[in-house]
Amino acid sequence: MSANLLSLFEVAEPERQSRLRELRMAALLLLGPEHTVTRAIGAAIADPAALDTVLVELDALEALPRRRLLATLAAVLPGPRR
Repeated sequence: MSANLLSLFEVAEPERQSRLRELRMAALLLLGPEHTVTRAIGAAIADPAALDTVLVELDALEALPRRRLLATLAAVLPGPRR
């Protein structure tokens, strides 16, 4: 699953940071501020090299929290233009 999510963050730097901030907000609400995923996302906002840690932490989440977190992110990301 990590390879699929990695492409979501392979965009220009301002957009990458924006997507990570959106993901972090969802993680704060769903998982809490002390969760390893939330902390990893915060680190990745400042350091692009830390994105690998985010993907590892996301993969380590149990299925239901991971689905909720990713569904929340999908709801706020812009969709394809028609």
